[in-house]
Order: sequence, then structure tokens, then C-alpha cells
Amino acid sequence: MATRGFTDSDGEQIYFECWGDSGEVIVLSHGLGGSHAVWYQQVAFLSPHYRVITWDQRGFGRSTRSTGMIGPAPAAGDLGRVLDHLEVERAHVVGQSMGGWSALGFAIDQTA
Repeated sequence: MATRGFTDSDGEQIYFECWGDSGEVIVLSHGLGGSHAVWYQQVAFLSPHYRVITWDQRGFGRSTRSTGMIGPAPAAGDLGRVLDHLEVERAHVVGQSMGGWSALGFAIDQTA
């Protein structure tokens, strides 16, 4: 069973899904033109052993894009807010294509 919801991030509503409730956390960040749903095969495979989080970047899937602020920096902040909302302190972050922007930006923010 998944936990689904939204979290606020600088005037946007960011959608997420969280599958599995044990093990380490894996975050999957979609590429341009995708959404959280592109990871359905990976979620099915990983969630019995890990807590898997998927999310929609601004303007994709169920997330809003009303402020006009887009790009790697807002995406990294959005990912951070999703993890804060879910009370995740440590995670493996995977990014495909555009999702790599948010994954890398998030990692840089964590080391700063």
C-alpha cells in the first residue's frame, strides 16, 4: 500500500508516492516529459526490500507549476521538502535525465 500526497514548496504543490515501509530509502526522480508513474516497474521490484519514494517535478504529473520557477535549483529544493515531509534523513537518490538535475542539485545542497 502506498502513501500518497502533496507537500508545499515555495508556492507549489509537489506530489509524491511512498511504497514499502522497511529498509533503506530509495528516491526515484523522473526525466523530462515523465512523472512518478514511469518508475512503476522499479517500484514493484524494489518496494518489498526498500522504502521507495517517487515524486512529480514541477509542472509534471500532479505537481503544480504556478509560480513559473523551474530548473535544477527549485527541483532540488522540492525534493528536499518531500523528504522533510516524509521525515527521511538519509536516502539513495536516483535521477533519470532531467531527474539527474534534481538528484545532483539535492546532493550538492546536502554537502554545502
